[in-house]
Amino acid sequence: MSTAKLIIVGPCKSGKTYFANFLASSTTASSGEYYPTKGVRILEFSSATNLPQTGKPVDCEIELWDCSGDRTYEACWPAITNGAQGVLLLYNQDQFEAYEVESFYKDFVGKIGLKEYQCLLIANKKSSVQGRTIPSPIPNVKQIHTDLGQDPDYVRTEFNEFLGRIFSGIKNVQDQEELGIVGNTQ
Repeated sequence: MSTAKLIIVGPCKSGKTYFANFLASSTTASSGEYYPTKGVRILEFSSATNLPQTGKPVDCEIELWDCSGDRTYEACWPAITNGAQGVLLLYNQDQFEAYEVESFYKDFVGKIGLKEYQCLLIANKKSSVQGRTIPSPIPNVKQIHTDLGQDPDYVRTEFNEFLGRIFSGIKNVQDQEELGIVGNTQ
């Protein structure tokens, strides 16, 4: 079974923990009160997805690192990002500043050298007000608009497609390493 380390990050009060609990099918009840994550918390769960090119099903283990958006923990971020294979960058589309989201992108995707397909930008709709979207500073990253209360199946489908891209990339790296071991590098 393949394993991937994913990080969910974004500005404070954007709904990262609620979203992470949903993805992990956690039964943690929400009281509706805001409790900021202190540093990071890790959720582990299994999932299944299909590889994009072949449609081949893959069972996978996920380590989802729910990272605080509080910059007081910024000194810990290099340790948190170590070995990450994907980033879910979540923001509240009703209360965001583009520069702040771009900063998280640079800190969590750019600094560790992830490719655009290894990031999913999630505009978390928290109210009925028509939300804004991030302008093009992050142009090649897939962006989705979510409302877990209205369409959880859409969120699950998009997450599974993201997992498919992540595991396809992991498989490609493993294949290249195996070819290198037998002396057939391309």
